[in-house]
Amino acid sequence: MPQRKGLLAPQNTFLDTIATRFDGTHSNFVLGNAQVKEYPIVYCSDGFVELTGFSRSQIMSRSCSCTFLWGPNTSETAKDS
Repeated sequence: MPQRKGLLAPQNTFLDTIATRFDGTHSNFVLGNAQVKEYPIVYCSDGFVELTGFSRSQIMSRSCSCTFLWGPNTSETAKDS
């Protein structure tokens, strides 16, 4: 049985299709739940985990705006866009 990464429920075929089709193709992405305030991340690709250096458990349920990636040198202009 393949390992599930995130909150993918069997009935959610859209998320399952996206995750299956694009994961492992050197794609770095997250999927968020647009029905919840702050759009929490419900799936992150292996490439995104590798790119950011965060563990999957550190990424899950954070906002899709990825503000957790902002550092002290992130400009206000970049934050506003």
